[in-house]
Amino acid sequence: MKVFVEFQSLMKKFNNWQASKEIELPDGADTNDLLESLKIDVKKDLGFIIVNGIKINNEAVLKEGDQIKLFPKAFGG
Repeated sequence: MKVFVEFQSLMKKFNNWQASKEIELPDGADTNDLLESLKIDVKKDLGFIIVNGIKINNEAVLKEGDQIKLFPKAFGG
């Protein structure tokens, strides 16, 4: 299945500083599988995920055509 991923702010470093990418995943894959395929450290790098306009707190099973946005942890001062 294919999903569309948007990388917000510093999350772009996981996509060669590009804003978006279509990613092929096996059927039944979830958000953890996606993050592993992108080599994203959830505890260190990820702030939150939005799938089809809904912020998720735990892993969610993905389906063909899902729109995913990855946001970094907040930083600054």
